Formats: sequence, C-alpha cells, structure tokens
Amino acid sequence: MDGPNIFYRSAYANKFLTTSNGDPSGGIYGAFKSIVRVIKDYKPTWCYVAWEGGYQGRLDVSSEYKANRRVERGSDDPRAHLHSQLSDLQELLTCAGIQNGYVQGYEADDVLAAYAERFMRDVESAKNDSRMLLISDDHDLISNITDVVDWKRPNGDIHDLEWARGHIGHDDPKKYLYIQALSGCPGDGVSGVPRIGEKTAKKILLKHDWDLDRALRLDPRLDGWHDHVYRNLVLVSPLIIDDPDLPVLLPLELSWSKEEVEYEERYREICRKWEMKSLIPMLNTFWWRGDNYDTS
Repeated sequence: MDGPNIFYRSAYANKFLTTSNGDPSGGIYGAFKSIVRVIKDYKPTWCYVAWEGGYQGRLDVSSEYKANRRVERGSDDPRAHLHSQLSDLQELLTCAGIQNGYVQGYEADDVLAAYAERFMRDVESAKNDSRMLLISDDHDLISNITDVVDWKRPNGDIHDLEWARGHIGHDDPKKYLYIQALSGCPGDGVSGVPRIGEKTAKKILLKHDWDLDRALRLDPRLDGWHDHVYRNLVLVSPLIIDDPDLPVLLPLELSWSKEEVEYEERYREICRKWEMKSLIPMLNTFWWRGDNYDTS
C-alpha cells in the first residue's frame, strides 16, 4: 500500500476531525481505518505499507518536483501538523502488527514497483496462481499492472491487465509513462506540454505507433519539447531498487509477536492521545494476531 497517498488523502477528507484540544486527527484516524479495512476485506498472505524515503534522485532532475508537498517540520505552514500524525500512524501500524517502512532515497511508489517486479519473477519461477494488489489513489501505479499484479484505489474497484490495456490503448501498461511524460502530473509538480492532456497524449502516441521519440520529432505540437518530455519521463518512471535493499516481507501472522505485549499498551496510548477510542476495541478483531482473538 502507498502509505503517504492514503494518509494525505485521509487528512484532507477528514480535515474537520480534531481532538478536544483542537489538534487535527483526521489523517491518522482515516488512514488507519482504511488500511485495516483493506486487510480485513482481502486477507492477504502478507502486507506492506510503504512510506517516503526521500526525493533526492528526482530533485537532481527537477528542483520543482513535489515542491507543493514539501513542508518543513515546525514551520508555520498549516500542513506542518501532519508530521506528528504521520509518525504516530507509523507506530500505530507497527503496534497492530502491520509491517511498514521505507527505503532510504526512494519514494513509496518506487518501493511498490520494486516489489511488483520481484513478485512477477517469484510467481513465474514458482508457477503458482498468486496475485499482488497495489493500493493507491496515484495513477502512476497503472504502469505496474501485469497479468499477476492488479491496482486498486482505496475506495475503488480492482483494475487488472485487461482494464489497463483498454484504458491506455496499448497492450503494455508501461506505455502509460509516455502519456504522463507528455501530459504531466501536476500533483507531483511535473508540468506537461501545454494543451496536451491525457486524451490528446494518447492520440499523438497512437498516431506514431507509440514511438515517443518519433512523436517528438514529427508532431508540431511537441516541437521544442524534446528535453522537457524526456525529463518528465525520468521523473514519472520508478527508480530501480536492488533486491537486497528491499525490506524482507513477513507473512502477516508473523509480523506480530505475542511476546511483545508492550505493543498492545502502546497501541492504546496512541489511540487515547488522539482521542480515537473507537479504534481500541478493533485490536481484538485483527485476525492476523492469532487464534485467541475475535475474528468477527
């Protein structure tokens, strides 16, 4: 799961939810419930919530990358309060037995893409019918859809390879990166070619047999935009993460240790701090914590 995407969307969807002291609490409350709901609905063998480990590789390409999202801790920016919610959410997930973390220097999208690539290799070698589900509202993940990897928005339907091919207009979902390179991704501070939206980008690419270089050379609407588009392609493409740098995924039942009883008390402390009393009884409904817990 794309942790930052789920968290920030929850924070703004629940922006009027506060503690009795007036501290905003919509992010931690909404994101935790969303993540737990997905696990309960799909009962995965393993689950990982990825967080941001840095933008440096992309900032070297464009200083404007995600500039609209970067907020310094302790600044006067009203979004600065999200830092304390985010750190407590990460700890709350750990206390609930939900594996989460980051890879230094890489974004959550990069981590999800790396796991998807590794999963495809594992499934191919094992020749089984396992599937992976990537969860995020971020359309970037469309390019990671394969015959064994699906994409789902937190409150939406599951999108498989057949859907991706129809949506993009090409058999290879990775061509979606070409569409983004042309049309841009405003939410990430990636500006596209003027007057080129996603639909127009698809038409241009289809006209040139999905050859991006050819389209840039021959289409008059793209004249002079070669370097800008290829810069965009670098920004929207997942960075390669070597397998040894990826956290080892544990089966969900093993990510919780019954011996670490202090996790239960810390879970309750965080819930009380943010006045989320309704989340405390949920601790007894987490089926991955063992047979002694209520699974209703």
